[in-house]
Amino acid sequence: MTSNPVYGNADEFDWRAYLVKHEELLKTGAGRRAACKLDPLLFALVYLRHHLRHPTTEDIGLAQLHLDMAARARQWARKDLDERELRDSWVAWRGAGKSTWAFLILPAWALCHRHRLYAIAYAHNSKQTEQHLDTFRNEITSNPLLAKDHPSFVRAAKKFSGVTIADNRGMFVSGNGTLFQAKGIDSSSLGAKFGETRPDL
Repeated sequence: MTSNPVYGNADEFDWRAYLVKHEELLKTGAGRRAACKLDPLLFALVYLRHHLRHPTTEDIGLAQLHLDMAARARQWARKDLDERELRDSWVAWRGAGKSTWAFLILPAWALCHRHRLYAIAYAHNSKQTEQHLDTFRNEITSNPLLAKDHPSFVRAAKKFSGVTIADNRGMFVSGNGTLFQAKGIDSSSLGAKFGETRPDL
């Protein structure tokens, strides 16, 4: 197994020690925002740890796949890379956590910190992708620590009239100006655009 240059080898990675390493910063909202801004794995451990628990042991389960996905996602914060340089395919067994990381944790980190503005997710059909969007929406709108540290992100954006811009089965527009859209692979997405913004994740 190759060691991840950012987070190391999953067999040796100690998530508790990783949190202790950032202990002082994690005591305040400003510190948590600063510490997690460029670190999707720390973001996952701080805000979404309940999604990392093993269903039977209740311990935090981090495989090499998760460390590698988080390390690669750090590149999304870079503005000097062309979108074609940020294309990856992840293949793993069923139940490995691909959807949790690819449709929840990593987009939440990227959109929360505005590294990316418009995430669009595809699955076999619209219903399947909408379930991922529901999970994303339900998590960010009911997560108390996210609400405390990132209040604009967890609220749906509203028009001046007070009406929600988009909070439906196929799209969630956040109060921080980012959006997450869900589509079936059979849907037409040519020229996908929301206002001036085109998908960048």
